[in-house]
Amino acid sequence: MVSTALAHLFDTGHVTGVEYSNVVKGVPMGGMGAIPVIARLVCADGTEEWWPARAVSWTEDAVLVGYESSPGDQKSLRHLWLGIDDVARVIRPPAARDR
Repeated sequence: MVSTALAHLFDTGHVTGVEYSNVVKGVPMGGMGAIPVIARLVCADGTEEWWPARAVSWTEDAVLVGYESSPGDQKSLRHLWLGIDDVARVIRPPAARDR
């Protein structure tokens, strides 16, 4: 069981003014690793940002990622829960189709 104090550790919604519309809410806490990933963040206007991040916890449907909103500045580290389709280990171009 996770204490409420731990749950607030990752509640960083008020740290910056940037909110992303693809954030998953209400997912249980708990660290599982620190796997390098690429996180797709969807802004309120529908534009996308792709950030280098670390997957630190996951469920069947969501991944908790940590990323630096100012790259290289450890103080800007934010944690967000994203759907599994918004987190990738690699980005590959679409496969070429035979014509």
